[in-house]
Amino acid sequence: MSHLTFCLISGLFFTGSLLAQNTAEQIPIPKPVKDQIELEKLHHYLGEPYTFDSNGTVRVSAYAFSQSNCIPTEFSNAFIFPKFIDEQMKEAAYKRLKDNNSFGAELSFSAMASFSPDSIWKSQGLQFRIGIEQKTLVSAEFSKDLFHVLFGGNAAYAGMKAELGNSAFLSTGYQSLKIGVLQRNKHSMMSVDLGLVHGINLTQLNLNRASLFTQENGLYLDLDWQGAFLQTGRISNQFKNTPSMGASIDFEYRQQFGNRTVLHAKVNDLGFINWNSSTSEVKSDTAFRFTGLQFQDLLNLDKNATITVGDSLFDKIRGDEVKTSQLLSLPTLFKVGVSRLLNTHYTLDASIQYRYIPGYQPLYTIEASRLFGYYRSVKLGLMYGGYGGFQTSLNVQVFNTLIHSLSIGTRMNEGFINTGSWSGAGIQFSYQHRL
Repeated sequence: MSHLTFCLISGLFFTGSLLAQNTAEQIPIPKPVKDQIELEKLHHYLGEPYTFDSNGTVRVSAYAFSQSNCIPTEFSNAFIFPKFIDEQMKEAAYKRLKDNNSFGAELSFSAMASFSPDSIWKSQGLQFRIGIEQKTLVSAEFSKDLFHVLFGGNAAYAGMKAELGNSAFLSTGYQSLKIGVLQRNKHSMMSVDLGLVHGINLTQLNLNRASLFTQENGLYLDLDWQGAFLQTGRISNQFKNTPSMGASIDFEYRQQFGNRTVLHAKVNDLGFINWNSSTSEVKSDTAFRFTGLQFQDLLNLDKNATITVGDSLFDKIRGDEVKTSQLLSLPTLFKVGVSRLLNTHYTLDASIQYRYIPGYQPLYTIEASRLFGYYRSVKLGLMYGGYGGFQTSLNVQVFNTLIHSLSIGTRMNEGFINTGSWSGAGIQFSYQHRL
């Protein structure tokens, strides 16, 4: 896979250089002039697709990726593409565990159409937008002991206490119908989209304090935990219940400074979902001892004898379960960045983003682009944070004309090179048609 990736990158740069040389005279990139370039043109120089000055656009995009500061891609892919997790895969993950571990995966698809009402209201720069979006997110932060107990059992902890606290898990999926407006002038742009959100599924666990002691001979377990667990009803039963509905707002702003710089900021999925009354909730701040299943009078042939079964760990944990609705916030994304046109062929982008979700840390990104005429660009990036540590990215603008724009790339792609030792793999796609 590493050879394939290297050949792909080399081929893109080599092909792009030849195409740029052949088309340099036909499609030169104008140098910035003293008068300020319009934001629309500067976006084009920066490798961004056209957004304004049209009757409208249709944009389709998708991305999928996973990332961790410890779990190798081969291990995490076993959950996405069902595969038996053998001891070798477990050992590779055990060696990379830290005191504080995190994992995350995201899958998103969106389609957005915009149109200009200029012919009706004579208001240049105004566009109305409507679109749909579906997202699935999984994230976790967990202790080293919790990972060992989940995938290796508690036998190794005989006579010892496993510390499971300071851990959290979230798995959620939701759909959004979004309607909004985009307003631009010569050197700035702002958009606001309101969304109607439908919750599909939710599983959430917070272990603020938790420990598990295993008696040396396995005679009993002592569990002490304080936290909460939430889970919606099975998806197959969702039509029997009131839908889990909510609302969201997206905001984006871009401002041009001079002939070479654009500042951009955005907020996505700022909102909530009111999960319906079939949501199971368990709250606990307790400690108890589990002694296994105890059978009494099993061999007593007296017809009046009563056969009883002792305590169950599962029943103890879920003994306080209630069904109730839950109003929870969405995993909101905040991002701010700056793009800089260095010269007629090179650009530089820097940004910081944060998602309100367990295990996520501020993600710092710096990306450098090489433009080849009006139509192509290659962007390489270095990232730190998010669900893991250092990562890289590669994005290729296949073409970017007045009508069409297509880009494909990878996010956090070390796991593509060495799935057994490194973490992070993903793919992204974006296509825009200008009406």
